[in-house]
Amino acid sequence: MNSRIKKIILIFIFISMLLPVYADGSSQRNPESQGSSDFSRQLLNLLLESPKTNDPVYDQSMLTPGSAIYVDNYFAGLNTYQHYGVYTGNGNVIHFAPLEGQEISYENGVIHETTLEKFLGGRTLKIDTNIEKSFSEQEIIQRAKSRLGEKEYDLIFNNCEHFARWCITGESRSYQVLNFPEKLENAIFIIREELNSISRFLDSIK
Repeated sequence: MNSRIKKIILIFIFISMLLPVYADGSSQRNPESQGSSDFSRQLLNLLLESPKTNDPVYDQSMLTPGSAIYVDNYFAGLNTYQHYGVYTGNGNVIHFAPLEGQEISYENGVIHETTLEKFLGGRTLKIDTNIEKSFSEQEIIQRAKSRLGEKEYDLIFNNCEHFARWCITGESRSYQVLNFPEKLENAIFIIREELNSISRFLDSIK
C-alpha cells in the first residue's frame, strides 16, 4: 500500500474521531460522551498508544538523578504519546519542548531545564524502566546539560524521547517513532477486516 493511501486512511481515522466532538458544539473531549465509534478508537489505539503505558507509577520521593521520566498525553480520551525528560535532581527536569507560555510548535521546541512540577503539569509521573543506563548519574546529567539551548526539534528524527535516550544510553532513538509503522500495518489489517464485514453484511441484506 502506497504512502498516499496510508495518509488518507490516517486522515479518515482522525476525522472520524473529531467529528463527534464538534458536532455537538462541545469543546470538552470527554471519552464517555463523544460517541466515537469503537472501530475508530481501536485504530487510533493501535497507531498511537505507546508500549510504555504499563510502567508503574512512581512517587516523587523515589526519583533518582539521571532517570528517564515521562508523562502520558491524551487526545480524545486516548493515550496518544509520551513526553520524555531527564530528571537532574533537586526537583528539576531537562526536556525538549517549548518554553513555558510559548505556543506549542516545532519552531519553539528547545532543550531547557524546568521544575518537575511544571514538567508534570498535573499529570502522573512515570519512569521508563526499560532504558538501561550506559553512564553514571552525573555523566547523564552532564550530557543533558551539554545540550541546553539546542533547538531544531523534529518529531521523527529529534524529539524529546530521542534526547532522553541519548543522554542515558548514547543512542538517539525513539521507540514511539520506530513502532509506528508496525502499528499502521495493524490498523490497515483491521480496516480490511472491517470493510470485509461491512461487505458481507450488505450482501446478506440484498
